Amino acid sequence: LNLVVLSFDFPRATSLLLFALVVAVVLGFMLVANSMPDLIPGLEAFIARFHPAANATFYLIFAIAMGFIYVGVYIAANFDYWEVRPNELLHHHGIMSDLERFSSPNLKIDKEINDVFEYILAGSGRLILHPRNEPRAIVLDNVFFINSKETAITKMLSALQVKVRTD
Repeated sequence: LNLVVLSFDFPRATSLLLFALVVAVVLGFMLVANSMPDLIPGLEAFIARFHPAANATFYLIFAIAMGFIYVGVYIAANFDYWEVRPNELLHHHGIMSDLERFSSPNLKIDKEINDVFEYILAGSGRLILHPRNEPRAIVLDNVFFINSKETAITKMLSALQVKVRTD
């Protein structure tokens, strides 16, 4: 449970939904146990046969659970990402890839390295983008290899691209 909490962001609505789901499952289990008492001995027999131990099976189950969490993080990360182009900053988010556009000329970029261990392990830090005519800054936490990303973004944004079409 702790790894799931650390791996995913839980906004208020999601947290409330998960809490309601857990309450519904517990109440449903209590209702089934109350209306079908002969179901519980079968469950008790199953639990009595189960002898948990930190053996190879335990570590296999733990590795499989970690794998599911990693796959979930990978999928969630692909539904929420930023794209920097020479003239615009794009935020793709949501399952249907909702798109927000920000103007990138005169974009101010700040780099922060708050956690030294994260920087040593993965070169990660915080990138803060201040688009022109936007009241709030865009904060990107845990950007891997932040120095190379900042250099590439600065180099890309230093030249303004203009396409002229003759229609």
